[in-house]
Amino acid sequence: MIGSIHDAEDVVQEVYAQLEKADLSSVIEPKAYLMKMAVNKCLNHLQSARHKREIYTGPWLPEPLIDVHNDEPLNHLLQQESVSVCTYCIVANPY
Repeated sequence: MIGSIHDAEDVVQEVYAQLEKADLSSVIEPKAYLMKMAVNKCLNHLQSARHKREIYTGPWLPEPLIDVHNDEPLNHLLQQESVSVCTYCIVANPY
């Protein structure tokens, strides 16, 4: 329902935390009560501002290029790594 395993696990943990605090003696159908709690928590999560802020719909962009004009070994390594990232981007998205 949420679309992310990580978020779904968080919702389940929150529901069980709330379930420990709830008085279940007056609940006739515990399974239905638990399901309703989970559905409500999922809907609240999907409508939350935090969830809407975390969704990134743009294309994945690699890290910016690093200035490699000096001859330090670290800069050569970083340049080789950036070339491999660029190659991955080209292969992953041929359009």
